[in-house]
Amino acid sequence: MFALHPQIESAIRWLQADRDTNGLPADVYCSSRDIFQARLDSLRLQLEERSAAMTEPSLVVAVLGELGNNAFDHNLGTWRDSPGVYFAHDRAQGLAVIADRGQGVLASLRRVLPALPTDQVAVDTAFTQTISGRSPERRGNGLKFVVAVAAQSDLTVDFYSGSGVYHCGDHPLELALTQPVQGVLAVVRFNPGGPDAT
Repeated sequence: MFALHPQIESAIRWLQADRDTNGLPADVYCSSRDIFQARLDSLRLQLEERSAAMTEPSLVVAVLGELGNNAFDHNLGTWRDSPGVYFAHDRAQGLAVIADRGQGVLASLRRVLPALPTDQVAVDTAFTQTISGRSPERRGNGLKFVVAVAAQSDLTVDFYSGSGVYHCGDHPLELALTQPVQGVLAVVRFNPGGPDAT
């Protein structure tokens, strides 16, 4: 059983707060895509210094990039309050967390599929069909890429939006959430390889 990591707890508290009071530490809050990308690039460099026994760093970074960029792409002008993402990682534990206080998957996809009935159906649709809430743009392959990477590696993604859940990879993380996720929470787990180079 995977113990609940403090970074996951912190992200959940932020998501479940009635409003964002700018209480996130600066080292985990990315108010813009540029800040997120810079921190992702920094993580890539740190991972590349690690043991060869770890999950391929390029796969970890590609999946995190897809999840983080989705937050900015699908919430432009529709954030609940503060724009941006929570992005934290623990290289030694092989864990990264991305969360956003955006509209969530159901609201995004209902722009193009207004009959979607539930969060779970919306999340399943997002991960299994080529569709985007940014229609008419020809997009919608990113989450299928996440599924493919998890299927071909030891990387695991646990994705939560509203009351919807989707697990990619082995050993799903079952969070006992007391209320639906307002926005998105994604937990990415990977093989961290050898000793951590702090």
